[in-house]
Amino acid sequence: FLQNDLLTTASVDSPKEVFQHILRLPTLMSLDWESGLYFYKVFIILLSMPCLFLCLLSVLRNVVPSVREGHSEGALRAFLFSIIGSGIITIQGEPAGWPSVLSIMRVTAYSFSVLLGMVYLAIAFCKGRVYQVFSVTTLIGAVLVHPAVGIQFLALRVVFSSLLLISGDTGHLIKRLSAEFFLGLLLPLSFILIRYSGGDTLDAETFVHYYVLTRHPHHYQMSHAIGMTFVVWVLLYILMVIISWRWTPKLLPFTLICFFYYTIPVLVQYVGTEVVPIKAIATLGPSRFTYFASVLWWAQIIVLLWQLSKLLTF
Repeated sequence: FLQNDLLTTASVDSPKEVFQHILRLPTLMSLDWESGLYFYKVFIILLSMPCLFLCLLSVLRNVVPSVREGHSEGALRAFLFSIIGSGIITIQGEPAGWPSVLSIMRVTAYSFSVLLGMVYLAIAFCKGRVYQVFSVTTLIGAVLVHPAVGIQFLALRVVFSSLLLISGDTGHLIKRLSAEFFLGLLLPLSFILIRYSGGDTLDAETFVHYYVLTRHPHHYQMSHAIGMTFVVWVLLYILMVIISWRWTPKLLPFTLICFFYYTIPVLVQYVGTEVVPIKAIATLGPSRFTYFASVLWWAQIIVLLWQLSKLLTF
């Protein structure tokens, strides 16, 4: 019976081996198990928002060159501090079954992966071979700790990289993205698939029935999870597209990619679980891309404000 129990299978044979080793690290400092968990709880709570601040600051300084001019960077710091310090940047409800990941940070695999992902995103746009090596290393760590979160951060990297296409520096960008994709994502994913692919005999329809429709409909069954909150965020993202199309056409590709980042994973989740059951989609859970719905929307606000303010000065 236990061989067919999804919880038992997930606990015994899952790609969370790296996370298990992370949890054991405090015991090397002579801490007992409960003290170690409490240490991690405090560590995650204290670091999550400062890491978000430094991550967004680094990304925006590198993809929006005008931020470094005059007093712009000081204004950016103040604006980021206000929306992160007030917590407004994490307010999004549960548009597709998931709240903002930064509002539920605790001692879990996805929390550690988010911290590693923010470090990756912060240095991914910095120039230099050292930054390139370190960015690939942190991405590997994020993927090994929680594959779905690691994939999301690489996708966010692609979203923000679209802003660099305006400057025409595509050659260097493509090389770095290729290295991050093949070494930072495909390499650890291949390791996970090889190491943990055996022993699962459930077909796609059975897996979707038990894992999605029976146990986690509030997260993965889109016809159950989607409500007015999702519609509101769709309208807010469309508003960003309209503003860029009307006043800053150069940013239209960026706002469109942001819109697709938010909507397409939800559509894929619906098709892969409720129309044509696909086990890989049910396992990955692309609806989790809405983890960053509010953060990405505020990032668009900042980019559009800076571009509009630059136009008004001329």
